[in-house]
Amino acid sequence: WLRRLDADNPHDIEMYKLIEAQSEVAKWMEKGDMTIEEVKELLSNEGQVFYGICQNENQDRIDGWISVYEPEAELVDRLIEQKLIGSKDAKILEISFARYIDPNVLPENQKKGLVSSAVRQICFSLSEKEKNVVIVAFTNPHNLPSEGVLKNAGFVMGGKILYDEDSKEEDNFWVLDKEELEKALRNKKAKQV
Repeated sequence: WLRRLDADNPHDIEMYKLIEAQSEVAKWMEKGDMTIEEVKELLSNEGQVFYGICQNENQDRIDGWISVYEPEAELVDRLIEQKLIGSKDAKILEISFARYIDPNVLPENQKKGLVSSAVRQICFSLSEKEKNVVIVAFTNPHNLPSEGVLKNAGFVMGGKILYDEDSKEEDNFWVLDKEELEKALRNKKAKQV
């Protein structure tokens, strides 16, 4: 289940901070240790939507988050310059995500596929809502779990790019392939039957 994160919900704020502070997440994120006020401001940002990933239908516990936003214009210009995307004619959205890894549960017993499923749902919804949309993501080349999520959600690697012009290392650039997304959705449905 997915729901919007609420900047006024203490649980949402606490879980966002907890997820981002985990060592497996913190090493890939730029924000660092955020204050409650900074998290509230981030979750209230009109240009960025945060969805909570919930394992139960009550949606009372957040097990991860997905964020959708328009990338910086300068980054879009460089993507076009390097021929990684076509043009600005399409609406370009960037997606990022993180999940809570319960320290009290062995890695092999952690629920698998939760984030991939949520990313597929969001991408499908965005693609249905807006026909001319290009959904992109960026990963550090060493962040194999996130790359697995993107592959399982129908993304294909489109190349490498410096996320910020002053970055020390190029990130992998991913773009949603709508045919791959549909295939992933069909495969998931077939497994459920």
